[in-house]
Amino acid sequence: MDSIDKYANHSAAALAMELRFIAWVKWPEPGSDLFWKEFLEHYPHQQVNLMKAREIVLKVRPVRDSMDEKKASETW
Repeated sequence: MDSIDKYANHSAAALAMELRFIAWVKWPEPGSDLFWKEFLEHYPHQQVNLMKAREIVLKVRPVRDSMDEKKASETW
């Protein structure tokens, strides 16, 4: 398991790309809530980055590939 120290100097963008952070934002559970609470207790200066990263994660939507198999073959 990752240490909270790993994220100490992450920017909002870097936090928003971390799978552990994304999972917490999208599917919070007691263990992940505790982890990020402890993170903020140790690194209170990261509060702004954490909130910005949360906004980023919530706004990002996966891109769906609409190319069918025939079109993919033609492209190749």
